[in-house]
Amino acid sequence: MYASRPVQFHIICDKGAIAYLEPRFRLLKHPLHPITVRFYPLTPQSMLDRIAREGSLSTGHAAGARKSLPTLQL
Repeated sequence: MYASRPVQFHIICDKGAIAYLEPRFRLLKHPLHPITVRFYPLTPQSMLDRIAREGSLSTGHAAGARKSLPTLQL
């Protein structure tokens, strides 16, 4: 990872994604500039609720919401 200034990541995801991503971010040792990572964990139901409130979210991509959230009605 290359950065010429401090970097901040704000990641909204479930606990499984946090468990996957956190060890990978810990691989960054002695960065030249500060790196801040903030996780905002959501439950699968709260993700579905957010998508439903948004109203126009849809995807046809194989890695999109239809695949990861099979109960979602788009």
